[in-house]
Amino acid sequence: MIELYRDDDFRFRFAEPRVVGRFHLEGVALGTVVTVRQLRTPGEVVGELLATATVGDGGWVEITPALRVDVTNGFRVTLGG
Repeated sequence: MIELYRDDDFRFRFAEPRVVGRFHLEGVALGTVVTVRQLRTPGEVVGELLATATVGDGGWVEITPALRVDVTNGFRVTLGG
């Protein structure tokens, strides 16, 4: 099957403040290195590097220390270190 389109990143936003210690990436292979950067509104501005991590079993990524997010501060994950 030929893939027609795929975003080059994953964006996480939340309606309320929370602490995120892990997140799931659908369709990303075990062992893939990812880069996590701050994502701010308005305008989806990509900011500082928050972490690099490796995708674990089932597409789960563990982040230490956990990320603190809210309605104006999310995070963007891209493949590669």
